[in-house]
Amino acid sequence: MKLYAISDIHTDFGENWNLIKQIDNYHHDGLIVAGDIADNLDVINKTFDLLQNKFKYVFYVPGNHELWIRNYKYNSLHKLNTIMNLCTSRGIITKPHKFKDHWIIPLLSWYDCLMPLNKNDIVESWADYYLCKWPLIDINLAEYFGSLNNQYLRTYEGNVISFSHFLPTVELLPNPKYLKFKRLPDVSVSTVLADQIKLIGSKIHIFGHSHINRDVLIDNVRYIQNALLYPRERRENSVNLKLVVDINE
Repeated sequence: MKLYAISDIHTDFGENWNLIKQIDNYHHDGLIVAGDIADNLDVINKTFDLLQNKFKYVFYVPGNHELWIRNYKYNSLHKLNTIMNLCTSRGIITKPHKFKDHWIIPLLSWYDCLMPLNKNDIVESWADYYLCKWPLIDINLAEYFGSLNNQYLRTYEGNVISFSHFLPTVELLPNPKYLKFKRLPDVSVSTVLADQIKLIGSKIHIFGHSHINRDVLIDNVRYIQNALLYPRERRENSVNLKLVVDINE
């Protein structure tokens, strides 16, 4: 099995949907989708249809867009459960999965954020603050999402490939002076996630969210982002899957 990676496919954009439709068939291979398919459940479901017709295995974690509630009457945590249940019913892989001597470990995550929000901490242009809805309790979202991974946090024998939507370290971002959106580090990084990646012994970690593609070695971990991006961000109207590893079954 060859294992590929992509993130931030945003198939609620027609251009992105058409690009995903054009992906060749990889009927013996697997694809990691590191979050941000869409916020509309129908679009998410149709995208799963498309990907499962092209790949033997589809691995997935939700991103922040999935938890927007523009067309959903309950809160964002309820929507998270709905999406995870949808994945289970469809055979989308959201739990640790072993192939020969490789473990593929999905990790749920959110960036460091205390709820309820202090008005002084709000990034006014950041949609999550307006389109997500959280329970009316004091909660650290990074810690809460990290706690959902606790049952999978152990030492694994073999090669560990983990993936998340959010970034485990600010080192995966350029210096803010080079960023168009200067506050991106404030809404991207989960320090909880960094500890979990170290605990399970990841050799490769795939992530998304920042729309800044990377393939870099930091502290003996290979970090990969391969985002499809928004149509306006792409220089070429094409989709390139990132080959992560070739696992001979």
